[in-house]
Amino acid sequence: MRIYMLFQDNSFAHERMGGYIWAPEKHFSDIGTYNWELVKAMHKGDVIYSVVDNRITSVNIATSEPRRRRKPTDLDIPAAGDGWYIDLNYSQLKRNILVLDNNKKDIIRLCSGRQAPYNEDGSIADGKIFEISYEAHKYVMNLVSTYNIAASFDLPELKESDIELVHQVENIVDKYEIKEHKALAVRMGMLETVLKQRLIRQTKKCALCDIDYSEFLSAVYIKPWSDSSTSERLDLNNLLLMCPLHRDMFESGLITFNSKGMIKISSEMRFENFKALSLNFFTSINMTKEQLGYMDWHNKKVFKE
Repeated sequence: MRIYMLFQDNSFAHERMGGYIWAPEKHFSDIGTYNWELVKAMHKGDVIYSVVDNRITSVNIATSEPRRRRKPTDLDIPAAGDGWYIDLNYSQLKRNILVLDNNKKDIIRLCSGRQAPYNEDGSIADGKIFEISYEAHKYVMNLVSTYNIAASFDLPELKESDIELVHQVENIVDKYEIKEHKALAVRMGMLETVLKQRLIRQTKKCALCDIDYSEFLSAVYIKPWSDSSTSERLDLNNLLLMCPLHRDMFESGLITFNSKGMIKISSEMRFENFKALSLNFFTSINMTKEQLGYMDWHNKKVFKE
């Protein structure tokens, strides 16, 4: 996967509506370089940041391989003839991010070894598209996610009477030797009863999709029962509410979330399946600060890089 910053300005509205970008092979003498070679080198799954009027406006994923074609009729830029075209899934931000001078300097520093999108004076370098380093991508993603994730909420505490239920479930679990049987005992004894009802009162739908039919939702431990203390087994901050599909992906380590609540997807997952699974690289969840320790554990112990 490669990461790019794309300076669209006047072309953004047309290309976003059409779900593509197009870079001409030739341009008028008084127009800057459009970097068609970079579009030609893009691949399905690459990430492209749209920058419009010095603001990061959209974070996009390439959904096709590039192909050569004539300028789209709806594209209003001073260029004509053949160029390189690639389909994009545009994810427009809830809040555009102004790229400040200190941000530009950081991006330049993190793009060491390749052409940075900015000059030292803060102006845009010669061109429209720039491949940035993975470190610069993480930096920019942090800027974006800070202002584009829903506010966290406080999860309620469980009643003291539930502690006895934990011990009862623990006694049942200890009777089984097979791991899957132990997991089922936990699910039916705690996750599908007391804990699920607590979460439904707060979240009402899957953390990753819009499924809100309670019969299809499950409480999911972030740090599993087998690795948690009694208090952690009762802590609602150690839980997420998910549909069966996303529950199984989370429990098997195919997805997890960073400290900002942004999704991390295992390399074992194929990009072409993301849409069918209601996932993209910019999916996020509400996450409280109390959940950070649990999610860090999941990142290190369960997630499959």
